Amino acid sequence: MPRPRFCHISAIRAVYIHMRRKTFHDLDAQVLIGRDGECRLLDGLMSALSTESRVLVLRGGAGVGKTALLGYLLGRARQCDSSFRTTQVTGVEFDMDLAYAGLQQLCRPLLPYLDELPDPQRRALETALGLDTGDSPPTDRVRVAALALLTAAGRDRPLLCLIDDAQWLDLASLEVLSFAARRMEGPVGLVFATRDVGALAGLPERVVGALSDAHARELLDSTLGVHLDPRVSDRILAEAGGNPLALMTLPADDSAAELGGSLRRGHPRSVTTRIEQSYAERIGALPEPTRMLLLAAAAEPIGDRAVLIRAAHSLAVTAADLAPAVTAGVVEVGARVRFCHPLARSAAYRAADPVERRAIHRVLAEVTDAQTDPDRRVWHIANAVTGPDDEVATQLEAAAGPARHRSGVSVAAAFLQRAALLTSHPERRGDRALAAARAKLDAGALGDAEELLATAQLGPLTELQRARSAGLSARMAYLQHRDDGSGATTSSDIAARLHDAAQQLETLDEAAAGEARLEALAAATAAGRLGSVPAVARLAESVVPAAGEPAAVPEFEASGRLAALPVLEQAAAYEMWDDALAHRLATAAVQRSRESGARHLLAETLSHRAVVLMLAGQLDEAEMMLSEAHSRSASAGYHAPWRYPSLLLDAWRGDPADLEGIKTGAEAALNHGEGRALGLAQYATAVLCNGLGRYEEAFTAARQAAEYDDLGLYGWHLVELVESATRVGDTATAEDALIRLTRRLATSQTDWARGTLASARALTTHGQDAEAGHLEAIDHLSRTQVRIHHARAHLRYGEWLRRRRRRSAAHEHLTVAHDMFIRFGAQAFAGRAERELIAKEGKPLQPTLAGGDHLTAKELQIATLAGQGFTNAVIGERLFISTHTVEWHLRNVFAKLGVTSRRQLRTLASAG
Repeated sequence: MPRPRFCHISAIRAVYIHMRRKTFHDLDAQVLIGRDGECRLLDGLMSALSTESRVLVLRGGAGVGKTALLGYLLGRARQCDSSFRTTQVTGVEFDMDLAYAGLQQLCRPLLPYLDELPDPQRRALETALGLDTGDSPPTDRVRVAALALLTAAGRDRPLLCLIDDAQWLDLASLEVLSFAARRMEGPVGLVFATRDVGALAGLPERVVGALSDAHARELLDSTLGVHLDPRVSDRILAEAGGNPLALMTLPADDSAAELGGSLRRGHPRSVTTRIEQSYAERIGALPEPTRMLLLAAAAEPIGDRAVLIRAAHSLAVTAADLAPAVTAGVVEVGARVRFCHPLARSAAYRAADPVERRAIHRVLAEVTDAQTDPDRRVWHIANAVTGPDDEVATQLEAAAGPARHRSGVSVAAAFLQRAALLTSHPERRGDRALAAARAKLDAGALGDAEELLATAQLGPLTELQRARSAGLSARMAYLQHRDDGSGATTSSDIAARLHDAAQQLETLDEAAAGEARLEALAAATAAGRLGSVPAVARLAESVVPAAGEPAAVPEFEASGRLAALPVLEQAAAYEMWDDALAHRLATAAVQRSRESGARHLLAETLSHRAVVLMLAGQLDEAEMMLSEAHSRSASAGYHAPWRYPSLLLDAWRGDPADLEGIKTGAEAALNHGEGRALGLAQYATAVLCNGLGRYEEAFTAARQAAEYDDLGLYGWHLVELVESATRVGDTATAEDALIRLTRRLATSQTDWARGTLASARALTTHGQDAEAGHLEAIDHLSRTQVRIHHARAHLRYGEWLRRRRRRSAAHEHLTVAHDMFIRFGAQAFAGRAERELIAKEGKPLQPTLAGGDHLTAKELQIATLAGQGFTNAVIGERLFISTHTVEWHLRNVFAKLGVTSRRQLRTLASAG
């Protein structure tokens, strides 16, 4: 009997519409075919969330089922009745230029907890969320405030935050949530669904892939509920490629004849195209008033219901005309009007012709309040014009400055880009295109920046514009490290080009010339040993005030010009061996770059801050900084010369498997002409091998590194060379390195410098002189923030004592070193200390805090600070967590250790 070939297209569409309406707002009972592994992972997340924080990134392509997995989580939370609180936000592509639009939606249900925040944090968050007027608050304060708000909301019952389409969240919101995710404590969960990781890089991740063939067929059969000709089903399965949304959409997009057995001719379209086309067909079947309102909703970036109601009145329709779109599964109407899928919004906008779009933008401009939302209003005005319009271009250019202050550099860049496109005068268009290209570059949009630069270069350029264009082109090449047609691909080559641009600008625009010189010096410094030393010296003389002009130095620093040279800021601090200065400069540089919105500069300053944190023994915090730096540079397409500090983190972590990765980093530095990074990779090798006790390898790496005078690193190379040379018995090399180190530190009287020199001398001398050197090193370094070297001083002294069979004293210093390295997460050096202790005792080391082996790393950190007498507020500031979170951790610490006061914590520490 032949198989029946029947179905009714309207029935299939009804099934599809019903399923698509089940967005992640109401997927309580849906069975997710082929997602057993993901569901088990989410079940575990929910179980753990009752007592501790959990973060997860669900990454996968469009339509792969990320939203459905969020719906599964929401269903699990609802099954717990009132045990869980939930809040959610969906990124919208058209919102990406509106700072904090996503955060505003996510935090709206949590606003009652604002009063629990300290006043500065509360005011900052209220301003960022549009609840109060005022200047744009510091980014760091908004981040800490949002973290505190989420923590407060999760204190009485677990909080689950669901973030869908995170790739389309505005950058400001995404950065805040990434910051919170890396520092969250207590029962708060953040689950992101995204197509690419971007700023979420380094967070726990689950890749959501295509369904298997068997599961894809099962989903197709369950979607249709009818039997298809095998050729038709095979074609649908092939086109869908295991994509769940496509499997539910493609059948609804076919005609009854096709589903009944006819085969389509021609090439299959992409899944995304097919899905958007499906929405376009549904939208096309709606009444004209409904389509008009859908177009307004698609053009209105944040789905403001009040604005859309006013727009409806102007269009002579009513809000009730949206009802057919709701029934069709295109939009949902609540406090805001939101599309059921981003491609539905795109389809609604594309379905209209240009005349209709401009008319809608004109209406939206009229009904948007110019006082409360000037940025949105001018944007609608710009999209309502038919061609070049110099008056509107001038409005956009004028609005770009305030918009940058209020909403960030990405919004200003979008305004300037649009202004350039609307400008009729060639010279003004060139100026605006160059300004937009620079802003896009700062915002991390390299592709847009290149297009705008090309636009500027199409027209006749003035001498000033040609010089600015040359500088921008060289700057882009430096950030990407590629040949842009000039043949310049190394840091040294690009430094020469930037210097040439600076010379062209000198008589035309001194401020721009100064910026170009700074960038040239940064590139030349990165080139280091692989570049021209005289060229670096000449550049430095042209940028930094002469030594004979001390009065000019404070003015130079106050001007903020040093902020554009974080590499030189940090190198200077390291050359002076001033750890306090390095800490202050790195912290201030990160804050400045966050506030300016310059993504490439922030990536660099974050990496420098990470090095400072490594020296302080805060390796976990350093890793978070480097993860953020990497995500910012990678998502923008930068080749990041500042990525190399991650090699140093690997060295301090102490995993021997990372030696190969450090070697690869050294090769990359050599290929890109980055001599200073090559020196850092060699230093990292020496540190790691000294920690592992592989002294021959450490000696080879340190000797190679010390052949060159790398700015800010040369003294570090010599320290590792002294230690490794003494270990391999090369006394002559060790003594020569000590002489060079002594000369290098001759002008520095900081505790870091004096402690470092005393420790190096102790390694090369004997008897009482050696012991005096070790003790002097420990004393000086105890007063610094370079805690990791303070621990190494204890380790060296303990090793020296053990070899002289002074077992009790050796045990004391080796135990101190071991405990410090364990807290830092410096496993190689901790292992070296433990081997010494085992050699002395014949058994492994025991914890020094009674009961401390039951504490988590964070609990041990907080318990230590509390035992030292710090208040909860101070601990919170140090660890970037709220005071409530500190209290929560201390309750756990007290319960685990059986204590009831901070005084008892100090007693336990001294008894350990």
